[in-house]
Amino acid sequence: MPWQSIPEEESLPVCERGDVFTVDEVKLLEKHTSPPDYLTEAELITLMEKHGIGTDASIPVHINNICQRNYVTVESGRRLKPTNLGIVLVHGYYKTGMDELMEVSFSPIAATGKPLSRCGKCHRFMKYIQAKPSRLHCSHCDETYSLPQNGAIKLYKELRCPLDEFELVLWSTGSRGKSYPLCPYCYSNPPFRDMKKGMGCSECTHPTCQHSLNSLGIGQCVECENGVLVFDPTSGPKWRMACNKCNVVVHFFENAHKVRVSSESCESCEASLVIVDFNKARSPLPGDETQHTGCAFCDPVFQDLVELKHAAMRHPMHRGGAGRRQGRGRGRRPAPKKPKDKMAALAAYFV
Repeated sequence: MPWQSIPEEESLPVCERGDVFTVDEVKLLEKHTSPPDYLTEAELITLMEKHGIGTDASIPVHINNICQRNYVTVESGRRLKPTNLGIVLVHGYYKTGMDELMEVSFSPIAATGKPLSRCGKCHRFMKYIQAKPSRLHCSHCDETYSLPQNGAIKLYKELRCPLDEFELVLWSTGSRGKSYPLCPYCYSNPPFRDMKKGMGCSECTHPTCQHSLNSLGIGQCVECENGVLVFDPTSGPKWRMACNKCNVVVHFFENAHKVRVSSESCESCEASLVIVDFNKARSPLPGDETQHTGCAFCDPVFQDLVELKHAAMRHPMHRGGAGRRQGRGRGRRPAPKKPKDKMAALAAYFV
């Protein structure tokens, strides 16, 4: 690459130790760096497309708006030069946090809300701020934790997350909707790589937590490909399981005394077995029995106990077979697998 070579007049001659040279001239050169030039309209459009700001139709509108509002001026070469107003606006965005923004018109966040659950760091009560966006605030640690919106929040039996000691809260949309517990810290700071922000205990992959997907997951959702039907232990006596990805809710074993998820799996569809205890006076089991263990999708004893809208329910992995009262242990239940034969007609069975 000849363009990288040193010109002959600037190259040093061959020198040996002890050689003496005469100094002809000494100069001190003063130079300085300069900031990059202002962006042109074309360069700004390229950056907006790269960062996903606006669409092909709205990007020109955004650029025209900042010009009309005197945030920038168009200089020679179609370069956009920020005005003092535009510079102050940008600095204001960095200096203004959510607390400062809310406190301009409202009382300070630390002085609002009501005590709800304990912080896992200082073990003091955090305040639940119901105003949207609803959140939990620890005034001692001066930290705020996000919560799921459009639902009711309450303390979940004073139970704590095994990872960070935060007290769990229960999010619910009512008796006909979904509900699941969540850890305020894990909800904003996912503890595992396969988790994302905004996930509750029904999507947590903790291997031993009694509220996690591994403990309460029953089977693959019949509508979405990635969802798992998770048992809701707070739904009694109108027991239900709900998909942790979509809005599918399955009601089953109404008025049962107790329902819990077994560590065993169905041999036919690989869904987790459920253990159901009924009151003796209202038991639908044959022979006046009060307890039965089986698959909610394959067991003929359970088929009439699952609430459906229009037709009898069949699990997408159903291939016949029946439940059993006491199955053989096969170790820890594996993660629910995807159905081998997806039946599209099942989508009409749920709401």
